[in-house]
Order: sequence, then structure tokens, then C-alpha cells
Amino acid sequence: MFQRNTLFLCIVVFQTLFSSCAILPRTDSARFTFVHGAGVVHHPVMADLDVRNTKVSGEATGPATSQAALRVQAVASAVKDSGADLLVEPIFDINPVSSSRIVVTVTGFPANYRNFRKATLDDLPFIEAGMQRPVQVAEAHTDSEPKKKGGAGIAILIVVLVGMVAALVSGGAM
Repeated sequence: MFQRNTLFLCIVVFQTLFSSCAILPRTDSARFTFVHGAGVVHHPVMADLDVRNTKVSGEATGPATSQAALRVQAVASAVKDSGADLLVEPIFDINPVSSSRIVVTVTGFPANYRNFRKATLDDLPFIEAGMQRPVQVAEAHTDSEPKKKGGAGIAILIVVLVGMVAALVSGGAM
């Protein structure tokens, strides 16, 4: 009886220590789909880009291993705060806060899309000019799915349950 109570207490303590909940930071993202493929006819769409002449900035802090994600979060912050659709010519500044954390700051010109319309032959010179000199633009989304977490917790739970069953079976045989 003492052995079962001790085993049960050890399992409860182990489970409590190693199966805690983590608070995840809030993130902004958007989904998009490219329009191309067999049987898809896409008419080119033109839009005017209204670029403001004052720079805005955004900031994100996090682990140094998440630099790409922090860049996206900084752009999302700048875009959201300025009410823009995107940043033109973004400049990223990365500063370490500690040995494992960094602050990513982005500055750029906020811009909004205006006057969406079907492309015409008059727009062809603008399309060709855009293909010759691409402008660096940062938008607040990524094309990859976020990584899912929680697999380790399930594995630990399975190991604990197998251990409990083994202990009960071996304890009942004595």
C-alpha cells in the first residue's frame, strides 16, 4: 500500500512539474493565395500606391532565434499603427537585449493601395518599368504555416501512463 501511494505521489509531482501551460504572445497574420495554375485566367489588376513622405517605425522583442518572425511582427506593428497596407523601403535594425533576446525595429514609408482597376494597354509601360527595377516592400504576412507545439507533452503523458500501468501490474502480482 505504501509503495502504491509513493508511486502515485511521484507521478503527480512529475506530471505537475513537466506539464505546465505556457503563455504564447499574440501574433498577427494573414492568409493569401496565389492565382495561377491550369484553367485559371487572371486579368492583371493595377492599383495606385499612395506613399506618405514621413517614415514610421515598428518594434518587436523576442528570442534571438526567431529573427525572421520578429521582422514580420515589427512590420505588422508599423503597418497597424500607421493604418497602412505595406511599408516601402523598410530598414531593419536589430539590437541584442540580452544573450538570448533581441529587439527588431523597422522604419519605412507607409503606403496604401488606391484605385484598383483592370490593367489596360496604357498601363503596360508601368508594368515593364516595375519588372526592371523591383522595389523592396515588406508586408505583414508570411506564406508558411505556424509551427505546432505540444508533441512533447503528449509523449511525456504516454510514458507516464505506461509507467503507471506497469507499476500497477507489477504491484498487483506481488
